[in-house]
Amino acid sequence: SEFLSWFQDQSRFRFFFHPRNQKDFFLSLLTASQTQDEILLEAQDVLENRFQTLGSEKVKLGETINWHKDFKSGKAWPVEPKSRLDLMDLGNPSDVKVPWELSRFHQTWWLGKAYWLTHREIYAEKFRELVEHWIENNPPGRGVNWSVAMEVAIRASNWIAGYYFFCESQTLTRDFWMKFLKSLYAHGTFIENNLEYHWRNGNHFLSDVVGLIFMGIFFQ
Repeated sequence: SEFLSWFQDQSRFRFFFHPRNQKDFFLSLLTASQTQDEILLEAQDVLENRFQTLGSEKVKLGETINWHKDFKSGKAWPVEPKSRLDLMDLGNPSDVKVPWELSRFHQTWWLGKAYWLTHREIYAEKFRELVEHWIENNPPGRGVNWSVAMEVAIRASNWIAGYYFFCESQTLTRDFWMKFLKSLYAHGTFIENNLEYHWRNGNHFLSDVVGLIFMGIFFQ
């Protein structure tokens, strides 16, 4: 409790946006290219676990999400260390980028914008539900969503944005935030130890570095 109070007090000075400036600056940027109805429709899709990924139609994924499944082909990868995973699976018409895309948590922004617009706790609760379910089903270092550092970095960056969208929520508990911060810190450790160096560094390495910068700012 003491730690979280200190962390939340200090973190408001660290990042690019914070609830303190939502009316003055950030919300105006978010709504510049979207109507309020469009923002709420996007968030409603997330509330109902309905996603459109890599050219698919909108698909309702059920009451809970299988974070390891290509819902377009039906292929699901086992929750095993990345050294044992066959990501390509050339004999199976599947695409590992589908679970990757879902686990990047771009949906954080759709929920966050709607939350700032309406201040309805249903959006904060959905963020909590998705994050907790993801953590429970993706132990560090196991499964496709820990197989590439770039994916971990993108997810970490979106989770950090989620912290600032929802840090003043009245329904998200201290237990949730501690679980969230511990997992997020594990993301940073993973990125640091799995940087994607290459003879010609590209978007993967750049994403790794951006993720580490975000983590460094957030955790000071």
